[in-house]
Amino acid sequence: MPVTSEGGERLPQLGCNVEPVTSTLRAAALPTRPAGAAFLRLSDGVPPSLSRTGGSGVLAYARQGVRVAHDTPSEGSIELFLFSVSPGEIRLLAGHEKADVARAIFAASARREPNLPPELMEALRSANDRILAELRTPSDADRTQGLRFAIFPIAAIALG
Repeated sequence: MPVTSEGGERLPQLGCNVEPVTSTLRAAALPTRPAGAAFLRLSDGVPPSLSRTGGSGVLAYARQGVRVAHDTPSEGSIELFLFSVSPGEIRLLAGHEKADVARAIFAASARREPNLPPELMEALRSANDRILAELRTPSDADRTQGLRFAIFPIAAIALG
């Protein structure tokens, strides 16, 4: 059924590739300024994996599998990855430890004046590059099955 104006004129189709729609979507979804780490203060009951001298941080990612079979891509499962990062250490969190850290982050408050060691900030930057490369790289078995990964960084969190 065509869309018409009040005067009965047929209106052109409006799709995602039309300039007003494209610019509106970009403005809503893509920030114009770069975003950085969240600086959080943990409440009581800090999970042991986050209690590090010299500070600690958390990097969070979603990874979605995409399988290509017979020239047709199909989306696979989505996984949540949390990594505990401190100077000199990157650890993948799993199971109850991952759940405890996620709960601690949701209960944390924002720091007004973060005063964190520069070593922690550099550790988060370098860990991000390394983790992204690892998460994107499919195993030999994944390649054989035509499985590739899309990685979505969710959060970089500096804790203090």
